[in-house]
Amino acid sequence: MATLLAVTGMVDVGVVVVQAARGTFGHFNQADDPFTDGISLIFGVGVHLLMLANFVLAGLLIFQRVGDRVLPWAIRAGLAFVVAGIGLGFWIPARSSEVWTAVDAAGHAIRVGLMIVAAAAYAGLIVLVTWQAVRGQALIHPDGQTLGALALLIAATTAAGWAVVVAGGSPGRTG
Repeated sequence: MATLLAVTGMVDVGVVVVQAARGTFGHFNQADDPFTDGISLIFGVGVHLLMLANFVLAGLLIFQRVGDRVLPWAIRAGLAFVVAGIGLGFWIPARSSEVWTAVDAAGHAIRVGLMIVAAAAYAGLIVLVTWQAVRGQALIHPDGQTLGALALLIAATTAAGWAVVVAGGSPGRTG
């Protein structure tokens, strides 16, 4: 099962890399050319196998007794997140190429801006938890300073994201 999981995961990532190198969508690509049709077929089968392998692995590991009580719960939570994440892909409706083209043209600058905001927020979160760890605090027991810094990070991220959307893609643009 682990081999199936590894192989399907590698194929999935490989398809995304190939499509990115081609400068096109990796997911839900509705372009009408034979290469993309083949890639989409491989991707679709691979995702289903990946989901199946994760379900089977989750079923096997959820009842295993390994290590102390923390490790099994970490495994269960991780598998639940993976299965949920893959499952979300089945809920996203495939759209026509015209819709994707319109979304791409209208939303490219906004997506770029939001990606920059998300990357900055993630970097800020890494700095925050590192600062918390250096001060000897457990991750799940932050003090007031850490909670205040987290609140500021959330507020700054929200404000920056809002500014990107309002400005149409660039926090520096005014309209």
